Amino acid sequence: MVYSVLGMAIGNSLFVSYVGAQHLPLAFMLIGLCSMPAYVLFSQVVDRYSRPKLLRYVLVGSIVIALGLWLWLAQASAAPYAFYFLLIAVFFQWDFHNNVLYPSLLTDYFTTAEYKRNAPYIAIAQAAGTLVGGGLTMLLAQVLRTRDLQLCLPVVFVLAIVQLIYLESSQRQQTAAQSTAAAVDLLDSLKTFPGLVKRYPLALFLASSSFLLVII
Repeated sequence: MVYSVLGMAIGNSLFVSYVGAQHLPLAFMLIGLCSMPAYVLFSQVVDRYSRPKLLRYVLVGSIVIALGLWLWLAQASAAPYAFYFLLIAVFFQWDFHNNVLYPSLLTDYFTTAEYKRNAPYIAIAQAAGTLVGGGLTMLLAQVLRTRDLQLCLPVVFVLAIVQLIYLESSQRQQTAAQSTAAAVDLLDSLKTFPGLVKRYPLALFLASSSFLLVII
């Protein structure tokens, strides 16, 4: 969340200053178009690699992108499409990290019951990250140019990588246990299903009607 606030503040500020707010709708359309292939690619590899390692590789790639964009935008001849690329990169990373990679990481370490129990604390931590990110952005903007704030992003990514390494070394993943429990629960449900149909035929009829209503 610290990265999200800092990165989006940088991307929005530079884009509006050098390209113009009237081009924001086009930029957001491009964000969607560029995001779809990335999500398709991620769906093909998410189950092939350890999620902490996968997130770590993505963060390393994000460091390279952040430094590359800083070098590109530092040039006086930087074209307007460089600012498009910056805005697309920061918004995609915000969505990809927080709504895809991070939740998939949680499923490896929390059972469903544990996640429900810890969800308020996760939300509090995210809110705290937003608060810290906003405060850092306000303070750093007093001493650094907006373009140079990009150099702070790799620092945030490195801290996240250190946290992931500590997570892998100190916590045990729950994926295998979850898969076994899910298989047992499904088997038990299938065994008891015929009895439930006989005891509650009206409930089955209502459920089937609701399902057909939704898909139609």
